[in-house]
Amino acid sequence: MKQNDKLIEKFLNQYKELEQAVRKIYGENYTVWDYENNQIDIEDKPLLTQCRSLRNFIVHNPNKNYYLIPTEDATLFLKELTDKILSRSEERRVGKECR
Repeated sequence: MKQNDKLIEKFLNQYKELEQAVRKIYGENYTVWDYENNQIDIEDKPLLTQCRSLRNFIVHNPNKNYYLIPTEDATLFLKELTDKILSRSEERRVGKECR
């Protein structure tokens, strides 16, 4: 497997984890696009927009001639964002239990 293929696979897997976290917290019909436009911290929005666009480019490019390749930093950003979403959910759950 080429290095680029490994980066792409890792990025796409992390994006799927983000999608799952968004659906878990905000509902099955909620998408990353919805999160990006309704919930996200303003400082994270440009990065998420770029990652979402890159993911769409990769997934919808059937000939696999990629001109753009995700970086480790992009994958790390998605991981941190996923963790942030899930931790906020945990904070809300704990807060409700304390009431």
